Amino acid sequence: MAGNQIGKTLAGGMEAAMHATGRYPDWWKGRRFDRPTVGWACGVSGEVVRDTVQRVLVGRSGSIGTGAIPKDAIGELVTARGIADLLDSIKVRHVSGGTSIIGLKTYLSGREKFQGETLDWIWLDEECPMRLWPINAIRA
Repeated sequence: MAGNQIGKTLAGGMEAAMHATGRYPDWWKGRRFDRPTVGWACGVSGEVVRDTVQRVLVGRSGSIGTGAIPKDAIGELVTARGIADLLDSIKVRHVSGGTSIIGLKTYLSGREKFQGETLDWIWLDEECPMRLWPINAIRA
C-alpha cells in the first residue's frame, strides 16, 4: 500500500523501460535482461492507461520521447483503436540489437485478453481486479 501521487507509477515505468531497453543503471540490483523482452503495462481503462502508463513510458501525445523510454530507443508506436491517442503496443530498441515489445492492456478488457501470452515481465499499475490474478499469477 502507498499514498497518492508519490511516484509508484513513475517507478513502474522506469523499471519497464529498463527491461525493454536493457539500459540499467550501475546501482540496479534487480533482474537484468540481456535480450529483448516481451512485457505488458496494464491499467484500469484505455483512457487511464493513455494518461498514466503510456505517458510515463513515452511522454504525452505530441511530446513522444519525453518519458522513461529514451527517444532513441523508441522503435515503433502501434496505435490502438477506439480511444484517441491510445497505443496498443510500443516496440523498443534493446541494447542487444533486438526489439522488445511492450503491450498496453486494460483491466476492463477482461480475463480473456490476459490469457495465453508468454511474458518476461508485467507492470500492473493501480490495483488489478482479482478476477485477472489467477490467469497471470497462479497458472503456468
